[in-house]
Amino acid sequence: MATQDEMTNAKISDITAEGPDDTGLATPPAIPGDGDIKNIIEPKKKSDEPAEVVSVQAAFLGDWVRFLERNLRADVPVDNGAPSGKHKVIIEFVVDVDGSMSRIKPLTNLGYGMEEEAMRVIRKAGKWSPAIWQGEAVKAYRRQQITFDISGQD
Repeated sequence: MATQDEMTNAKISDITAEGPDDTGLATPPAIPGDGDIKNIIEPKKKSDEPAEVVSVQAAFLGDWVRFLERNLRADVPVDNGAPSGKHKVIIEFVVDVDGSMSRIKPLTNLGYGMEEEAMRVIRKAGKWSPAIWQGEAVKAYRRQQITFDISGQD
């Protein structure tokens, strides 16, 4: 290779001159083994666990209040001796991507058969519209409150 002094006195020309081969390029590394590519990192799969944070909550398909009025047996807590007042029962369940429900369980324990009746009615509700996260339907938790309003007995 030419020194800096030699390059200073060199003249630019349009004539191509042969020079030594460039040995400054590294050769690509050889793939070990038989050439098969192994240990590929797979893209992340969707978790089977339900989402707790979503953009749009799962929703009942229809009029929820009307559904409760037609299906909830409000006399269950009265028949079991519940005191007068408003009793709020919270039921948690999972709404899948297809709208089906699973993992139905009470988060309250007021007794008098209220949690059991609320779970019975929720099971009867059928399919829901699934929750939405980042524009896609996702499996998600849903908490539903049902209030039993028990008036005083004379």
